[in-house]
Amino acid sequence: MTGQDRFLRGSVWSAGAVFFSMAALLAVGKLVTNAFHPQVVGVFALLLVCSDCLTLALGLGLPASMPKLAAETAGEGRRILNASVLVLQLCVVLAGAAVVLGVWALRHPLSGVIPEKWQGALALAWLLPPLFCVAAFRDLLLAMLAGMDRYASRAAAMMLAALLQAALVGAIVWHRGWGVEALMLALTAAYGCEVLLAAAAANRETGMRPSFRTAAGAVRFSAPLYANQMLNFVSQRSDTLLAGLLLGLAPAAVLEMVKRLPMMITRVLGAALTPYLPHMTRHVASGDFEAAGLLAGRTARLSAFLGYGGAICVMAVREPLIVLLFSADYLSGATVLVLLLAAAVLALQAGVSGQALIALGRGVSVTVINSAAVAAGLAANLALMPLLGLPGAGCAALCAMAANDLLQTAHLRRCGVPLPVRDALLPHAAFAAPALLMLVPGWWARPLSLALFIALAFALRVVGAGEIRDAAGFGKG
Repeated sequence: MTGQDRFLRGSVWSAGAVFFSMAALLAVGKLVTNAFHPQVVGVFALLLVCSDCLTLALGLGLPASMPKLAAETAGEGRRILNASVLVLQLCVVLAGAAVVLGVWALRHPLSGVIPEKWQGALALAWLLPPLFCVAAFRDLLLAMLAGMDRYASRAAAMMLAALLQAALVGAIVWHRGWGVEALMLALTAAYGCEVLLAAAAANRETGMRPSFRTAAGAVRFSAPLYANQMLNFVSQRSDTLLAGLLLGLAPAAVLEMVKRLPMMITRVLGAALTPYLPHMTRHVASGDFEAAGLLAGRTARLSAFLGYGGAICVMAVREPLIVLLFSADYLSGATVLVLLLAAAVLALQAGVSGQALIALGRGVSVTVINSAAVAAGLAANLALMPLLGLPGAGCAALCAMAANDLLQTAHLRRCGVPLPVRDALLPHAAFAAPALLMLVPGWWARPLSLALFIALAFALRVVGAGEIRDAAGFGKG
């Protein structure tokens, strides 16, 4: 199998698994939002944001670096690497669990300094350690499988766990006597299943001789990626925390739920790009910067076309879709959803250039650019959310992601990777007019907006018929 075949096969397995997982996540959202009051959903959302934050913080950036590190090693070296990072992860998550449980035990003395709107979530903080512990191992093991080209096993673990999660939440909703505690434990059980399946798949290439030096080297390499992961989290999830603080738990619940739609688009496309970093790394290592630029440009064009196409489809039916997936109580999120969808695709585009910079060894530059974008986003949220409410969060995200994409792409070209300017800019030009048309009152403009985007994408050569045929044939052969 050629390198391109492996890239395409890995893309379709990864994207398919994430699509299935996100579909299950939307089903869970529908069950939860229909069964519980928005205030309860707000507590649940804050706990999930805290768990995700701790999972990233305790992961030390290893889930982002392991696809590259595992791909670069083989045989006994890979077994030592896998064993080393797993043992390190165990030590770190146990220490993190002890700290969180200690904070929970001191919740009463700390009640004076914790915002009143977060008190309910703090009382349930004992549920966080089981969830973030298994989530950290899940992310690490899935990253290891990606580096070993075990995309089918990786996808199977993700899909089975997603199915179990939906089934458990459905049972909780059906019982009606259980609350947030049962929801958190259901997620923990589903993640635990995923860990077991992924561990079984990685078992053959995981040894029993961990090395402190190997683990330390992996952490050093992961440091820039770790900083970027934390910055991306602050950029993408801090608005939920700020909404809970500035607007209340119910608006925070609305924001967190409607964000699942742009999240689905970016995660599916991001999963399809899982093989992108290893392939970009090989081009850079061989000194073939021309091929690296062509790969980055083609990836940017296709991912933007698919991302913006999906975004316009969601925009066109946003009100009935929100009612279908959640409930009428969440229609106040229709406007912010439009802005978040556009921001999500810009974030994906920034990631294409950012990963190419990482392959070049310019992780520090990515961190600096992300830091500036995150700072701007936080400042915009604090300024706009009290004035505009939830749409202020969307405006802040859109501005921050646009600046991030522009800076990452410009720096990549300055570093010698000739990503074509047309590949970087034309997808956004094709989206601009249809997006404005989407704001015109009346349903007639919405299908016209999608047709206009497709026409402009072909007219500006954002995508060609041959590339569409290649995409349709990803899973064949």
